[in-house]
Amino acid sequence: KLPLLGVVPYQNEFDDDNHGHGGLRQRLGMQSSGAYGYGGSQFLESMRLLQTNLLLLGAERPVQSIILSSSMPGEGKSTVARHLAQTAATMGKRVLLVDADLRQPVIHQRVGIDNAQGLSDLLSGNASRTDVLQRAIPFIEFYVMTAGSIPPDPVKLLSSQRMQQLMGDLEKEFDLIIYDSPPLVGLADTTLMAPHTDGIMLVARVNRCDRDVLSNAIENIRFSNIPVMGLVANGDTPNSKG
Repeated sequence: KLPLLGVVPYQNEFDDDNHGHGGLRQRLGMQSSGAYGYGGSQFLESMRLLQTNLLLLGAERPVQSIILSSSMPGEGKSTVARHLAQTAATMGKRVLLVDADLRQPVIHQRVGIDNAQGLSDLLSGNASRTDVLQRAIPFIEFYVMTAGSIPPDPVKLLSSQRMQQLMGDLEKEFDLIIYDSPPLVGLADTTLMAPHTDGIMLVARVNRCDRDVLSNAIENIRFSNIPVMGLVANGDTPNSKG
């Protein structure tokens, strides 16, 4: 009973969620200018449509910060977050992609940038905002804040006053902030951050997502009065069913 915000065609990259980024740009055919080089345009068009639907959701008040999460690991949320951020930047927005998964961060791998310092280091006072903001691609306003060092207690950092202050400050600097957060089941991380954003966008992998687990996750976040913007069906193929 959630709005379907987008259907993303299958890409080989979706099967690499738990692997390194070696050769990722070459496999995707990405150029140094940041242009998409996919064999077809379906993936790019699906990202444009997703970004357009975000704009429509913000008809009365622009959507400025969103969380991308999933019910379970391996559904491709990080890949969708990365490409949605780039698409929004290509369409003229100043965009920041934040890796808020302080347990198993992968955004630095997706983008191919350094993760020496990031969000956790900023929150713990070991780095400045200048240290952790990296421009992902030349010529467009696409920036990334990686997760940084894996902390002993991610929940403590994400629920801190410093995190809330940071989220508010970032909204003054960027048109769109996308937080890639851990899966919902069994972890409090996402529900701690969500009240300070415009809402959650859930990514569900076609033919892999467990419907019961997804339903329970949705019920839990609705119980917390956190707005769920809608669902992104990920990894669609011509043979996908349901």
